[in-house]
Amino acid sequence: LDPCTGGPDSLSDQPHGRRRSRHDGFQYAGIKNSTITSLGDNVGGIRGYSNYMHDYCYVYNTKVTGRNNVGGILGYHAGSAVYVRRCMSDADVLATGDQAGGLVGKLNNLNTDVNDNRIYIYDNILAGSKIESRGDNAGAISGSTQKYPFQAHFYTNYLHAYVKNDT
Repeated sequence: LDPCTGGPDSLSDQPHGRRRSRHDGFQYAGIKNSTITSLGDNVGGIRGYSNYMHDYCYVYNTKVTGRNNVGGILGYHAGSAVYVRRCMSDADVLATGDQAGGLVGKLNNLNTDVNDNRIYIYDNILAGSKIESRGDNAGAISGSTQKYPFQAHFYTNYLHAYVKNDT
């Protein structure tokens, strides 16, 4: 997994870190060879708190540590339009409290209509990561999901990780 030389959709020719607009997520953002450490909550490789979409992001050779809601790409995602797509991560993730996720530490769906199908997590690669929660909830995609919709879309994600929950 080398985000500089490509993957299923190469990131090497993209303008890294471009924001799509003032209110939504990141596109083509990346970080590598780093350590991100916080004593607080909502810690992510790309973003700690998010409420919209992220695509073509990568976190490479990075360790992400925080208390609660710690993720390889996003720490805490709360919104009605949830997209995490075409991202790559091999980050090691440690939550000293609760909710450690390979892609998203905690996913909170704010949709009020069960027919609103805007939860999409697809075409992501999680390779060789160690995901650990010293409290509750650890997972390869998300450490925790609240208000899970009836028709969420999680597909074509490649997940290869060691996941450990200490409780």
